[in-house]
Amino acid sequence: MAGMRADHAVGRTSPPSVLVVNQDPVARNRIVAVLAAAHFDVSACASAAEALALLRIARRNAMVVDASLEGGTSVELLHACVAAGVAPATIMTTARGEIETAVEAMREGFSDYVAEPFDDRLTQALLSALSSSSSSSISPIRGARR
Repeated sequence: MAGMRADHAVGRTSPPSVLVVNQDPVARNRIVAVLAAAHFDVSACASAAEALALLRIARRNAMVVDASLEGGTSVELLHACVAAGVAPATIMTTARGEIETAVEAMREGFSDYVAEPFDDRLTQALLSALSSSSSSSISPIRGARR
């Protein structure tokens, strides 16, 4: 997968748009750099409230959300996005790879769960989520129809 362009991998002429939500500026910038290098159109913010506001203004194809957020959890953010009708394919990230957190993420409707280091695993998870979301009519939360 190394070197694959995100826009070509999902059959697009323009790069998929991704919103990165992470309160830690170092981690946020690292994720943005990884995704930009893979040719995603990346924007970023630090909080759940800011993410929801940005998604209401401009939809994104995907969202990468840290498990720990200021002003709410990643699960609460995903549920709020679904309720507002702006939920993109969503990947949960974390610095700690805990099985319980991964299981919760999948139960709550996240497309995938990626622990650090992010590198190609995050890019692959996003490409897979984008491919699945474009071919499915199931919303990301517990199998509800869109």
